Amino acid sequence: MAAALVAVVVICLGLGCQCDSSAHGPRSALRPRRRALEGAPGDAVVTTGAQFAAALADPSVRLLLLARPMLQLHDADFSAPGLPALPLPLTRNVTVTGLAPADDPAAWPLLDLNYVKDKVGAGVGRASEGH
Repeated sequence: MAAALVAVVVICLGLGCQCDSSAHGPRSALRPRRRALEGAPGDAVVTTGAQFAAALADPSVRLLLLARPMLQLHDADFSAPGLPALPLPLTRNVTVTGLAPADDPAAWPLLDLNYVKDKVGAGVGRASEGH
Protein backbone atom coordinates (compact mmCIF):
# COMPACT_ATOMS: atom_id res chain seq x y z
CA MET A 1 0.00 0.00 0.00
CA ALA A 2 1.47 3.33 -1.06
CA ALA A 3 0.80 6.50 0.89
CA ALA A 4 1.61 10.08 -0.01
CA LEU A 5 2.03 12.66 2.71
CA VAL A 6 2.62 16.34 2.16
CA ALA A 7 3.40 18.46 5.19
CA VAL A 8 5.17 21.53 3.90
CA VAL A 9 6.01 22.56 0.36
CA VAL A 10 8.55 25.33 0.07
CA ILE A 11 8.97 27.10 -3.24
CA CYS A 12 12.33 28.73 -2.74
CA LEU A 13 13.91 30.86 -5.41
CA GLY A 14 16.98 31.74 -3.37
CA LEU A 15 15.68 35.24 -2.73
CA GLY A 16 16.88 35.78 0.83
CA CYS A 17 15.78 32.35 2.05
CA GLN A 18 17.91 30.56 4.62
CA CYS A 19 16.50 27.07 3.83
CA ASP A 20 17.60 25.58 7.12
CA SER A 21 15.59 23.63 9.65
CA SER A 22 14.77 26.74 11.64
CA ALA A 23 13.20 28.38 8.59
CA HIS A 24 11.14 25.51 7.18
CA GLY A 25 11.64 22.50 9.41
CA PRO A 26 9.27 20.59 11.65
CA ARG A 27 9.62 23.04 14.53
CA SER A 28 8.13 25.83 12.43
CA ALA A 29 5.13 23.73 11.37
CA LEU A 30 2.98 24.84 14.31
CA ARG A 31 3.63 28.53 13.68
CA PRO A 32 1.29 28.78 10.65
CA ARG A 33 -1.76 27.80 12.73
CA ARG A 34 -1.07 30.57 15.25
CA ARG A 35 -0.30 33.05 12.46
CA ALA A 36 -3.53 32.18 10.61
CA LEU A 37 -5.59 32.77 13.71
CA GLU A 38 -3.87 36.12 14.18
CA GLY A 39 -4.38 37.08 10.52
CA ALA A 40 -0.73 37.87 9.87
CA PRO A 41 0.04 39.99 6.81
CA GLY A 42 1.40 37.91 3.96
CA ASP A 43 -0.65 34.82 4.87
CA ALA A 44 -3.52 33.40 2.81
CA VAL A 45 -5.87 30.74 4.15
CA VAL A 46 -7.11 28.74 1.16
CA THR A 47 -9.91 26.20 0.86
CA THR A 48 -10.31 26.08 -2.95
CA GLY A 49 -8.05 25.78 -5.95
CA ALA A 50 -9.15 29.24 -7.16
CA GLN A 51 -8.09 30.75 -3.82
CA PHE A 52 -4.76 28.92 -4.10
CA ALA A 53 -4.14 30.37 -7.58
CA ALA A 54 -5.16 33.87 -6.47
CA ALA A 55 -2.81 33.66 -3.48
CA LEU A 56 0.08 32.62 -5.73
CA ALA A 57 -0.70 35.56 -8.00
CA ASP A 58 -0.72 38.02 -5.08
CA PRO A 59 2.87 39.29 -4.59
CA SER A 60 2.21 40.13 -0.93
CA VAL A 61 1.42 36.50 -0.01
CA ARG A 62 4.38 34.54 1.39
CA LEU A 63 2.51 31.73 3.20
CA LEU A 64 -0.41 29.69 1.85
CA LEU A 65 -2.27 27.76 4.53
CA LEU A 66 -4.33 24.78 3.35
CA ALA A 67 -7.46 24.83 5.53
CA ARG A 68 -9.09 21.60 4.39
CA PRO A 69 -8.05 17.94 4.45
CA MET A 70 -7.48 17.78 0.68
CA LEU A 71 -7.13 20.53 -1.90
CA GLN A 72 -7.23 19.67 -5.60
CA LEU A 73 -6.03 22.05 -8.29
CA HIS A 74 -7.65 22.19 -11.74
CA ASP A 75 -6.82 24.11 -14.91
CA ALA A 76 -9.93 26.28 -14.42
CA ASP A 77 -8.57 27.54 -11.07
CA PHE A 78 -5.94 29.52 -12.95
CA SER A 79 -8.32 31.19 -15.42
CA ALA A 80 -10.36 33.28 -12.98
CA PRO A 81 -10.98 36.94 -13.86
CA GLY A 82 -8.37 39.26 -12.42
CA LEU A 83 -5.49 36.79 -12.51
CA PRO A 84 -2.45 37.77 -14.60
CA ALA A 85 -1.67 35.98 -17.84
CA LEU A 86 -0.23 32.50 -17.50
CA PRO A 87 2.22 31.46 -16.39
CA LEU A 88 1.72 33.34 -13.14
CA PRO A 89 5.01 35.07 -12.34
CA LEU A 90 6.45 33.80 -9.06
CA THR A 91 9.46 35.93 -8.08
CA ARG A 92 9.37 35.39 -4.32
CA ASN A 93 9.72 32.55 -1.85
CA VAL A 94 6.39 30.95 -0.94
CA THR A 95 5.62 28.33 1.68
CA VAL A 96 2.57 26.06 1.35
CA THR A 97 1.58 24.33 4.56
CA GLY A 98 -1.46 23.08 6.42
CA LEU A 99 -3.29 23.91 9.60
CA ALA A 100 -2.40 20.64 11.32
CA PRO A 101 -0.03 19.69 14.15
CA ALA A 102 3.41 18.65 12.94
CA ASP A 103 3.37 15.56 15.15
CA ASP A 104 0.14 14.15 13.61
CA PRO A 105 0.89 13.04 10.03
CA ALA A 106 -2.61 11.61 9.62
CA ALA A 107 -4.02 15.13 9.96
CA TRP A 108 -1.69 16.73 7.39
CA PRO A 109 -3.61 18.07 4.40
CA LEU A 110 -2.95 16.75 0.92
CA LEU A 111 -2.31 19.04 -2.04
CA ASP A 112 -3.28 17.29 -5.27
CA LEU A 113 -1.73 19.14 -8.22
CA ASN A 114 -3.85 17.00 -10.58
CA TYR A 115 -1.18 17.11 -13.30
CA VAL A 116 -1.85 20.84 -13.74
CA LYS A 117 1.10 22.24 -15.66
CA ASP A 118 2.40 25.47 -17.17
CA LYS A 119 0.51 27.62 -14.67
CA VAL A 120 3.33 29.16 -12.60
CA GLY A 121 6.65 30.45 -13.85
CA ALA A 122 9.26 30.40 -11.08
CA GLY A 123 11.56 33.35 -11.37
CA VAL A 124 9.74 34.75 -14.41
CA GLY A 125 10.94 38.26 -15.11
CA ARG A 126 13.76 38.09 -12.56
CA ALA A 127 17.04 36.26 -12.36
CA SER A 128 17.16 33.90 -9.40
CA GLU A 129 19.99 32.11 -7.66
CA GLY A 130 19.75 28.41 -6.91
CA HIS A 131 21.11 27.02 -3.66
